[in-house]
Amino acid sequence: MGIVGGDPINRVDPTGHFFSKVSRLLNRGFLKADAFFTGSHVKKVHKLTRLSDGIIAFEDTFKNKRRLNFVGHGQMSNGKARMLFDESQPIDAWSLVNLTGNNGIEVKDYSYLRTIMCNSATGDSQSFGATLHAITGRPVKSFKGIVNASDPDKLIPPLKPGEMSTHNSLIQIGKNKNLWRYAPKGLKDNYEPVTFGTEIRTA
Repeated sequence: MGIVGGDPINRVDPTGHFFSKVSRLLNRGFLKADAFFTGSHVKKVHKLTRLSDGIIAFEDTFKNKRRLNFVGHGQMSNGKARMLFDESQPIDAWSLVNLTGNNGIEVKDYSYLRTIMCNSATGDSQSFGATLHAITGRPVKSFKGIVNASDPDKLIPPLKPGEMSTHNSLIQIGKNKNLWRYAPKGLKDNYEPVTFGTEIRTA
């Protein structure tokens, strides 16, 4: 595995942290190189919080305002998408808002929201993203079909549920930018963003 191989017993890394840090640095480098060739978009993010075993929240800037993002796997059930709380428990938009508040994050403190989750815009006005917008009054960017994105918590030390990281990270989303938009259709990422709502409700 190289360097100390993550072996804290027989080599020179008493905690395994050195290997983990190098691995994360290599992953960051790979992410940026991959983005250069595939035309995906890489952005710095911060305040990563693990809401559950399956859901990460983080903050970035959109239109010069704070945006709260949710990353999780989407699962379709009866024509509607749910976000996987863990490997077996899908939750709806109401439950996500409650989960967020229980972890000390106030959705109303943000001007924009984004759900980086497959099928979060599938179903249009009945979709996960549309429901989240109706609940919060915030514009919500979601995606139809599959969205290809990196997992930003893989680039920082592991987080426990409810824990917020002090480290910044990166998010990569496939957008078929630059020369990659001329690639054969079978190679390109699906990228169908939909924004629900344009006005920010203050109440």
